Amino acid sequence: MFAQEGSTELGLREYLRVLQRKRSLIIFAMLVVLTAALGASFLQKPIYEATAKLLLQSKSTDLLFDPETGQRNNSANAVDTDIEVIDGERVRNEVAKRLGWAPPIIARQVGRTDVIELTARHTERAEVAIIANTYADSYIDLRRRQAIDDLLAAGKEIQAKVSELQGQIDSLGRPPPAGPGGVVVDPQSTRRSSLLEQQALFKQRLDQLEVNTALKTGGAEVVTAATPPGTPVKPTPIRTGLVAAIVGLVFGIALAFVFEYLDDTIKGKEELERATQGLPTLGLIPIVPGWKERKRPILASASDPKSVAAEAYRSLRTSIQFMGLDRPLRSIQVTSAGAGEGKTTTVANLGVALAQAGQRVVIVSCDLRR
Repeated sequence: MFAQEGSTELGLREYLRVLQRKRSLIIFAMLVVLTAALGASFLQKPIYEATAKLLLQSKSTDLLFDPETGQRNNSANAVDTDIEVIDGERVRNEVAKRLGWAPPIIARQVGRTDVIELTARHTERAEVAIIANTYADSYIDLRRRQAIDDLLAAGKEIQAKVSELQGQIDSLGRPPPAGPGGVVVDPQSTRRSSLLEQQALFKQRLDQLEVNTALKTGGAEVVTAATPPGTPVKPTPIRTGLVAAIVGLVFGIALAFVFEYLDDTIKGKEELERATQGLPTLGLIPIVPGWKERKRPILASASDPKSVAAEAYRSLRTSIQFMGLDRPLRSIQVTSAGAGEGKTTTVANLGVALAQAGQRVVIVSCDLRR
């Protein structure tokens, strides 16, 4: 368990070192993604949004034979049906007649109410409100025509029922004249009274339909008319920038680990020891800016003995001296895998450090590649 926890901690430290080494790449990736996203956002044409709200009302034919409840049955399904009608061809055709074209619109129910929101989007700020209101007015007019047609059809049915009942009443014949004492003996009186009551009820419904037809408003009304918006809904540079920064950060981190996986160079003491299968590291020499100027060689061990680089060479000298406790070292070879990696600088500064410790030093610098 202890070894596993240590491995996890080592892995985390290694990840942090990778991010530290590749921070320039991560920042560059973030800037590229952020610049591209903001550029596309500013080049995008503004899109405005306006919303009109409709309140749906019950149809007269829905309540015609339900005088007790006075409510529509299955209101949710009715609202869904109305939304489909708004999205349908008949409403779009009506809008096209008024505007010359029928742009798309989004219709949705507000919560669990009988209110429908009609949301239009357009690149022109003034046009978008006109589109939403035109859809609302077109739908109200369509519902008005449908409601009147429904009422007229219902009136025909009721009138047919009244006529049918009148026929049944007429078939019973006239009531017989009164007998002695003013008493009328009519075996069909009960049947005749029932038919007359039904006929009176249907005539009442017919009168109600005629009034509703005259007062019909369309079964819907605009509770909130659409107004020209002040700001566009797209693009949103601030939100786009935040999202792009996050995406760029993730992309940069992923790119950093990909580059790290493909990079087989040695960058630290731990990597060197793993690559050399446990060989000890004698010293770590810092990188000093300006050391690779061929016309101005620098011997930090002699010119600046108190510098960090000079101290690093003295530490390297001490490590080499410890290695020679059992068997004195007479010659030391310094080499590297490639040119320009600091062999000559290391040999010169190490020679100065050994000489400062009182040892006789002879330096031979050879370029075997040439």
